[in-house]
Amino acid sequence: MVRSAALTEADRLMTICNGCRYCEGLCAVFPAMEMRRTFADNDLNYLANLCHQCGACYSDCQYSPPHEFDVNVPATFAKVRNESYARYAWPGAFAGVFARNGLFITLLAALSVAAFIAGFVA
Repeated sequence: MVRSAALTEADRLMTICNGCRYCEGLCAVFPAMEMRRTFADNDLNYLANLCHQCGACYSDCQYSPPHEFDVNVPATFAKVRNESYARYAWPGAFAGVFARNGLFITLLAALSVAAFIAGFVA
């Protein structure tokens, strides 16, 4: 299986983070990261799902943009999580919902309001 661009970028970032470890105490991602020297796809999916998008690591990181290393763990892990959710969605037809979730939520809300109004009319 070919590794996606998001997983490749996450591997690069986690290798940089593993060398620095400045964010060690910020969240659950970094203690879990320290147990690994190399990062398989499953490891990166696991780490991405530990991330809660708080942004503390981005704020504290000395390698975040505009540094040439361009370390943005929350944004990269969001992409990895999105791919992971789409891959494991059940039923498989719902995998596309993660790419167009705004449209899906809008349609679902409109249908819910229409059903609510129809309930009053009937």
